[in-house]
Amino acid sequence: MAGGINAYTSPGVLQLVNKSAKAKMQFTKPRDASNILIEFFETDSWISNGKTITESNSPRKLIGTIGGLIQRGVFNQTSQVLPFPNDPVKALLTVDIDGELITMPMPNVDNEKELDFFEVTFRITGLVKGISEVYESPTPLFVRRTATPRAELAFIAGDRNDFPDDPSTIQYFALAAEFWSNLRDNKSNERSLAGIINFLREEDEKMVRARNGLPWGRINIVSHGNDSTWFIRSHVGDADDAVFTAESLKQEDLGVLGPPRRKEVDEHTEIIIRGCEIGNDVQLLNAIRDKFGGLATVFAPKFENTYRRESGVVRDRLHQDWVFSLPGARDFPDQGQIVSILKQKYAGHPIYGAFKDADWQAVAAITAPFGGGVPAFRQRLRFRRPSDPSDTVSAECDQDEVMTGGKIKSQADLTTLMRKRVEDLIPPKEFDRFSWTWTVRQQKGSKPPVFIVAGSGVRTSCEIYRVLTKQENGQTVPVTPNHLDPGQFGRST
Repeated sequence: MAGGINAYTSPGVLQLVNKSAKAKMQFTKPRDASNILIEFFETDSWISNGKTITESNSPRKLIGTIGGLIQRGVFNQTSQVLPFPNDPVKALLTVDIDGELITMPMPNVDNEKELDFFEVTFRITGLVKGISEVYESPTPLFVRRTATPRAELAFIAGDRNDFPDDPSTIQYFALAAEFWSNLRDNKSNERSLAGIINFLREEDEKMVRARNGLPWGRINIVSHGNDSTWFIRSHVGDADDAVFTAESLKQEDLGVLGPPRRKEVDEHTEIIIRGCEIGNDVQLLNAIRDKFGGLATVFAPKFENTYRRESGVVRDRLHQDWVFSLPGARDFPDQGQIVSILKQKYAGHPIYGAFKDADWQAVAAITAPFGGGVPAFRQRLRFRRPSDPSDTVSAECDQDEVMTGGKIKSQADLTTLMRKRVEDLIPPKEFDRFSWTWTVRQQKGSKPPVFIVAGSGVRTSCEIYRVLTKQENGQTVPVTPNHLDPGQFGRST
């Protein structure tokens, strides 16, 4: 029972430097205890992301014990035992417990099953107010056994044709490719989920050397998304993106031999989805993790992900983005209308649902024009968008549906008619986003008369965005994306 004793080590991951590493242990309780015995083990089985990881069936190996007592929250050493000789050839782990040091040789330095980490757990026993207590560390302390870095990959999973009617995204993948060109270890560019997984599973000698004989370190996937959807091609050769929710991704058959194995993607691998707002959906991040074998940690931004050219250099940025549509060819509405529109649209949003009137008024006040190469931190964009040409908005109608008093009905009446007639083709909610213009002609030779009503629609899309910034040395500067910052990125659980 761990009710009376609790402790932790920091940091959680250590790098061996010249074959030595140092961690700190701190007791959070009790304030006073006697007969404290801390045992450190090198283990080959532990729990990560809710899954049991087993490197071997060997029992955990005791690598050191330190005894003492706790007085007023401070540990004082009274004894120390090292089961292994202090061989200078071995890697050494030092743990600092309130200034009391224990330095332990690590076993099996050359055991290939260790990959590039030792996993160290600890158990503490002692008497707290005369009652025997035991505490077992829930997760290991990871000690990296090699200075060789793991490889970092980046896959640019799209091009300018993915969203051709949205001018704000046309340069997204091109700029991303430029940004990652010197930061990634891979040169190929798999664009589908199946293609990426096949790449990770590749076993030829060249590929194993490319990842330094270790599992992949970090896998960046540049794609599109929103707060509940991931847009990426499913299979090699797919022309268009699949639209994945957490549930649909779980059910998707990628046609691959299987997910990456632990020798390729393990519990130290980071998968970063560089796709807008996906980090707000933890279930989707978990589904992505499971497609990659279930061991890695998946991160994704809670905000829009973008690449911008600033002073001639491509930068990775996060920004807040608000988009709404108005029927017809329109100018930007006034600030009061913008506040009303955005409050209604983003009610319940994981981030913007908490905005107050003052927050929305600050958004509505953004007036800087949008410019592809202009390093403004707040911009707005307006563009006309015709109805999708693949939606053929036409229908056959009887004379009494389109005429009254011998004249063609008004455009408003025809809009009401066609909204109902084409609802199987265009949902009413989507239909209402456009301002429609209708033509009516009689089909030749039809008896009784049949009329063809055809229409085209126009809407105006409005976009406002604000780059995440901070104050630094009295200046406003963009925030550098940090996937380990929970305010910026979500992570799988």
